[in-house]
Amino acid sequence: MNFIDVDIAKLGVLKNKQYAIIGTGGYSKKLLQHIEKNNVTLPRCFCYIGENTPNHNNLSLPLIELNTAKHIKYFVIGSNVFQFEIIEKARKILPDSVKYFDLSSELTNNISYYEHKITLQKPYILFYSVDPNNHKKWLSGFERYLKSHDIELIFKHPLQQTSHEVLKQSRGIFLWNGTTSSFNYLKEKLIHLNKKFTYAECGFFPQKDYVYFDRHGINDESSLQHGNVSWLPNNYLEIIAQHKTEYFLDNYPKLSYGEYVFVPLQLESDSNVRKNSRFKYGMQEFIEYICTLYDQPIIFKAHPLDTKTDKYVLPKGRWATSSETTHQLIHWSDIVHGINSTVLFEATLMGKKVIAEGLCLLNRFENKQRLLAAMILRQKKINDANFSREYLQQFTNLEVI
Repeated sequence: MNFIDVDIAKLGVLKNKQYAIIGTGGYSKKLLQHIEKNNVTLPRCFCYIGENTPNHNNLSLPLIELNTAKHIKYFVIGSNVFQFEIIEKARKILPDSVKYFDLSSELTNNISYYEHKITLQKPYILFYSVDPNNHKKWLSGFERYLKSHDIELIFKHPLQQTSHEVLKQSRGIFLWNGTTSSFNYLKEKLIHLNKKFTYAECGFFPQKDYVYFDRHGINDESSLQHGNVSWLPNNYLEIIAQHKTEYFLDNYPKLSYGEYVFVPLQLESDSNVRKNSRFKYGMQEFIEYICTLYDQPIIFKAHPLDTKTDKYVLPKGRWATSSETTHQLIHWSDIVHGINSTVLFEATLMGKKVIAEGLCLLNRFENKQRLLAAMILRQKKINDANFSREYLQQFTNLEVI
């Protein structure tokens, strides 16, 4: 079997150990600063993988090729995003006996979640997330539901060591997002154990207020991908209309750009970009593509978490101003063109013409209203602790008691 476990650890695990950091990028340097600040044993060196020596002018420790570090027994993963990719490359070079540590959860204050001790005598579910500090708020109602049935909610990291017994005895296993490479080993192990799992993600309209669960996946890989929404009630159009009324304003301040194309951008690390689109090199590639398509004005809006828009070059078009809201930009646009994102579904709900790049549920449904209704009825308000048996059986693999 190909899966592996990694120690999701605190800095203290490095005390008196001879270890190296695999990686030479910005995160590796940030990690070293954290190690120095806390007076922990320094790494012997940085290691790189590949034939060409990377630029390491700012590294304060020796840099060696990983192939020459086989005498070292402990390695710290120098990434908080691409741990899986680094480990997969390292395993082809290093002996099976080496130990891998991931310290990224300590830097984000997530480590306390992963230290939870499990009592096999008490019912529990396992919830795997790379950032429970952020994701836990979407599970407040679900956690209350579990507590009412005396089931404990326990967070784990997808790369974390978890025994087969702990996995087997859980009443359910949930993955937040679950599509990034960090989940590859875990899913492989669960399939090997014949243990079913459920995906979870932020909902829609608005994203901050809803969560959805799905037995098959998220986004285009969800249970909605085949268009089978025969379970919709007859009044689904009324449900959409009510949701639309509650979510959007009656009017938005008019923008004086004429007929324009609104282009909402994604984070380059987003799984929809990396996995479900052809723009593997990020938003600059997507921006340049958009600019070749349209002669009319184009308004780009960066993702709210992308604060460094000066790294992008706009061949034409302009950035939205800070006072122009996403809903305002959607409302007055002629076309909304983007990569699978919440904004595209919002634009569809508003009734705009939408072009979705990559794998997206919007491209699978001729009747977009049925899709929107299914999305609305599948999700739950984050503080809603009312989970019916029918809902759980339809959308999750939780073992209901």
